[in-house]
Amino acid sequence: MKQKFNQLLLPIILFYFNNFVLIIFIWMFSLKGFLYIWFFTPFVFILFTIPSYTKNNTLESQKIMYLVKRDFLIRILLLIFNFFALGNVIKFHLIYLSIVNIILTIIGIYYQLKIYKWINRLSVSSEDQLSIKEGFSLINDYVDRQNNLRYKTLRQKNELKHSFNLILLVGYSYAIILFLVVGGIILFRMLGKSYNGYVFMLAFLLIVVYLYITEKKFILLGTDNHKFRDNFTLMIGVFIVYVLQGYVHIGTGTFNVLGVFFAILFFLPTFHTNQLIIDYFRKANVKNNSK
Repeated sequence: MKQKFNQLLLPIILFYFNNFVLIIFIWMFSLKGFLYIWFFTPFVFILFTIPSYTKNNTLESQKIMYLVKRDFLIRILLLIFNFFALGNVIKFHLIYLSIVNIILTIIGIYYQLKIYKWINRLSVSSEDQLSIKEGFSLINDYVDRQNNLRYKTLRQKNELKHSFNLILLVGYSYAIILFLVVGGIILFRMLGKSYNGYVFMLAFLLIVVYLYITEKKFILLGTDNHKFRDNFTLMIGVFIVYVLQGYVHIGTGTFNVLGVFFAILFFLPTFHTNQLIIDYFRKANVKNNSK
């Protein structure tokens, strides 16, 4: 957990810092030109601060998850408040806007300190987390050492192949989600309204493939827990994106950006399940390759 905390700390700091800089520049130069693009950067920063801690049944872990959820909620509230205030949807004086940002930032810092304190209490091996570099290293190790499988027991062979198949399915699901959201938005903009039906048809086919991958994923996991939740929430998120981009046009792209961000929040259950699979993949490979 400490490694995950360290990975999230810099994006969280940049998120808060970017908010203050954005407020100052918009106050000085108004919302136009380059600043109109910069106006949407908090939505990018906050995506890198989405927590993905692995929960266990210890009291410390439950307390950490409690704090992490509230810490993320603070950033969501700050994002939405600044979005409406800086976009002139609601009138807010710069001084009051700054005060609200300072208060919420202080609360966020307080939660970060509490999370760090509880993580230090939690005696979890640093091997419990999988970094991106470690992930690629383990995949390469798996591919490069296939000949070594003959020295493994049948149980070890099955566990290694099982974990590798799971991580492949996770990769496929992420690729489909990316194409559904980013690809869908691009196609709606490029092709125009007359081709909306084709975009929706393509999205339907991709969702069918995604549901098949999810079914395989949960079969390999040996459980149906959260399968309905993950599929249902993801489809709600995709539905919101496609309705906003394909049928609802609110004159300004501001609300559409907020809608897409809101839709992505429905993907969090799937992201959490995939993170659990990634952690399982690492543990299985470390355990079996060390023998």
